[in-house]
Amino acid sequence: MAKEEKSKEIKNDYRKKWWNNDLKYSLVFLGLGIAMGLVSYVINVPLRAFLLSVVVFIISALVLNKVNKLSEGKGWWFSKFVVFIFLWFVTWTVFHTSCSIYNTLCL
Repeated sequence: MAKEEKSKEIKNDYRKKWWNNDLKYSLVFLGLGIAMGLVSYVINVPLRAFLLSVVVFIISALVLNKVNKLSEGKGWWFSKFVVFIFLWFVTWTVFHTSCSIYNTLCL
């Protein structure tokens, strides 16, 4: 029974560590995606805004990897990229639609 309990503790520690780090970095990219959505709306050229957002994502991911000495695989990049792009697109769409149709939130 001691082996089973020890293996459960190891699995739980790994899950806690993974969840905490994953959550922290997801929140960073959540905020960054919202900020880049606003910047993209101000730029008002969708292709340039998207390319700038991708460049900002890559630079920020490299900085986070370097500062925190992460040794995560490809899954780390993909999951954060999905969060970032989704929130970038939603934020840009909200500002673009609300300004052009409802004439609110215009900068």
